[in-house]
Amino acid sequence: MNSTQPTSGQGSSAQKSELARQLDSTARAIFIIWIGIAMLLAISWGWFLVGLGILILAAQLARSQMNIKIEGFWVAWGALFLVGGLWTVLNITSRRGGDFRGGSSGSASARAVAGCRCAAAID
Repeated sequence: MNSTQPTSGQGSSAQKSELARQLDSTARAIFIIWIGIAMLLAISWGWFLVGLGILILAAQLARSQMNIKIEGFWVAWGALFLVGGLWTVLNITSRRGGDFRGGSSGSASARAVAGCRCAAAID
């Protein structure tokens, strides 16, 4: 048997470990670049979180495509950052009655009537 060939599984594991280390280093470098871009362009927190979530999820997708184990912890944080950022960017707020609106939806008269109903409910 040739001694330069790795035994079954060991070479593959070492290669995946090295590939995972390189991927993690690349993701950290892109993260630092993203922070610099966000600071230079004065990007809002919402867009910063969206970018961060995309970065984290893209790194996990790359791990999946390279047949490296996906880290569920980072998938959860990436999804949380993405949803939180979109929540902020889209200005989603809750109102009484459980409905949601984004931005300044609805006419002024509809908002005035809703205000009157709230005031009437208090009395």
